[in-house]
Amino acid sequence: MTYNKCITGWIKLTVLLSISGMIAVLSGCNNNKADVVYPACDTVRVSLKRDLTPVLVVYCFNCHSAENAPIMGGNHNLQDYSTIRDLVLQDVLIPSIKHNLGSNPMPNSGGMLSDCDINKFIDWKNENAPDN
Repeated sequence: MTYNKCITGWIKLTVLLSISGMIAVLSGCNNNKADVVYPACDTVRVSLKRDLTPVLVVYCFNCHSAENAPIMGGNHNLQDYSTIRDLVLQDVLIPSIKHNLGSNPMPNSGGMLSDCDINKFIDWKNENAPDN
């Protein structure tokens, strides 16, 4: 009988500790998106050098740099201002980064640029793609 009481006591203690642990863990979790602060997306007076080049470095220059464009970037050297300007103004680049039907979706890795980054390219195009 003493043995059964001991086992029963351990089971109760284990269950109690498990429940207490779960309550402690779950009380610290929430899925409240209001707590997350996203930086504002500034698409006013977008600069090629300040706003777009960092995006191009991360997502495009792997294939579309001066060195790699002839090998794996369809000869589209996005480090060259006139090339990127022409691709934007001729409606080649933006449909590609938006993954529009009938376009060649870019980046080629399969991911998509953020809406903010896409909107920066659109704003730059709307400003006639200046060399800024």
